[in-house]
Amino acid sequence: MEVSSSLSSFLLIIFYSLVLPFSLFSFIHFALIFYLSLCIPITVDTKTHI
Repeated sequence: MEVSSSLSSFLLIIFYSLVLPFSLFSFIHFALIFYLSLCIPITVDTKTHI
């Protein structure tokens, strides 16, 4: 039952993320992707330099 409830909550989160005001969610999503794309190359560079 726990697995099915977590799956339904996950689908509900996806549904709400699609239904929510699209500009705000896309802005948060873009900011998160931009932040990750900035952080990952920096960590790779520091690891290769070390």
